[in-house]
Amino acid sequence: MLHYKTVSGEKITDALIDEVKALFDTSYGDWSVDHAPSANLAGQAIIFPRKKYVEYFRGSEEYVGECEIALCYDDDKLVGEAVYANKNTTRGMVALVVQLVVHRDYRRRGIGSALLYSIWGFSDYYAWGIVTSNPCTVKTLEKATYRQCSAIETIKNKHFLVREVLSDIRFLDETRDSWVVNVTGKTGESRIRTGFATDRQEASSALSEVESRLGRIGPKDEWLAFVFNSQEVTSDDGLKRMLDESNLIVRDAYMRMSAQHQKWSKQAEAEIDAILKMVPITVSASVCDFGAGSGRHVKVLKQRGFNNVTGIDFVTGGDCDLVQFGDCRTWKGAYRFDMILCLYDVIGSFRSLTDNRAILANIKDNLKPGGMAVISVMNLSFRGMGVAKVVGSQSDELYRALRRLKPSTNMADTGEVFDGRFALVDKDEGLVYRKEQFGGDDSRLRREMIVVDRRFTMESIQDLCRSVGFDIVSSRYVRAGFEAPPLFYRFWPSRWGKGILLVLSARRCIR
Repeated sequence: MLHYKTVSGEKITDALIDEVKALFDTSYGDWSVDHAPSANLAGQAIIFPRKKYVEYFRGSEEYVGECEIALCYDDDKLVGEAVYANKNTTRGMVALVVQLVVHRDYRRRGIGSALLYSIWGFSDYYAWGIVTSNPCTVKTLEKATYRQCSAIETIKNKHFLVREVLSDIRFLDETRDSWVVNVTGKTGESRIRTGFATDRQEASSALSEVESRLGRIGPKDEWLAFVFNSQEVTSDDGLKRMLDESNLIVRDAYMRMSAQHQKWSKQAEAEIDAILKMVPITVSASVCDFGAGSGRHVKVLKQRGFNNVTGIDFVTGGDCDLVQFGDCRTWKGAYRFDMILCLYDVIGSFRSLTDNRAILANIKDNLKPGGMAVISVMNLSFRGMGVAKVVGSQSDELYRALRRLKPSTNMADTGEVFDGRFALVDKDEGLVYRKEQFGGDDSRLRREMIVVDRRFTMESIQDLCRSVGFDIVSSRYVRAGFEAPPLFYRFWPSRWGKGILLVLSARRCIR
């Protein structure tokens, strides 16, 4: 089974360097019969010097060593790797891929594209680039960034690239004097003499198209291909795809969300104590937590003497054996519960109102007659969203605003999803759009995502609850810990509360 990860810095071990080198040596390609450095190498596999990898990742006396690596494994077998540099320059971040290798037996399975998209998929970068002789890889760069490579645009930035991007990467620094950039009429060329005279099998249609913008390359040349943030976006297909796949993206985003160091995640004890004051329930009652996450609320319930507690979540992998895998929209328990919790915006995590209504209906379906549900949702009226740009549902307007939206790392770092500076809001639909950036780890690649969630006014969430047959026992605006608002904000609780907390009764529950 294929799985991906990103490794950088001190985590790149000697053993990993050996593993990456072995993949390159067996799968990168063979020397050209006619243009190999020497006759005895003609047709032989190209072997990459190990010390160059050490310089890539750890540097030397002359070079900083700023490269990272994105990897693909089939179980324990390395089948794809991309070495790249994320350069922090005076003009902003630049991502440059210096090596891409996919195992010979695993090509045409989307591995190379997945690795490259994770490197080039950050929308606030100044530029994205690659060194390659493969025209299809240049086309992948264009698809990932929604811009066209142009030698003319590269020439405008040549001195900047030499000074701040190429100088710390040894083989590019050594060969930059052979970097040829010229403009002839309306066309140009950007090629660099790297000496990798591979035995090439080129796709003619892609080759002619790339040559029209970057020029022809000789047998020992590669294109130095860049696109820049200032260039016109040629397609909104990527944005459309991410919005169409928003349910998959929200799952991925919550899998990457590190909650253990975030302030709101420390409030489980206070929240359970507040709930037990609101709901008349004894320790013999059966309780289920929909969207239990790491299980912090069910753990507290166990500490409070409840023995019949369980949790479900579509993101699992924590250390709590009380939480099992389950989709809150469809999961059915072996029996019905006295109380169900659904806290921290599980309802609202999906873009579709139908999906969110399905969670509420399923909660009711899993309750005993007369059972109680305690839910919380995100408050659309919270004052922190007042600076968010208001958008409509028309695709042209939305795509234009999304392209300009500044991304953040809030979801990964703090869980703060109420900072309107990094959000678009469709008030008519109750939808909030954010670009969230996540670093890579041992099980995932780096990635920027468009996360869409649905938020509610007090009236809209009450109407939704009633539509599935709940009676509303109580409702109020809350923050983490479910404390009461400060005295001043008691006059404007809708502005103060990040969430809305409701206690519901399933008196008309019929399964």
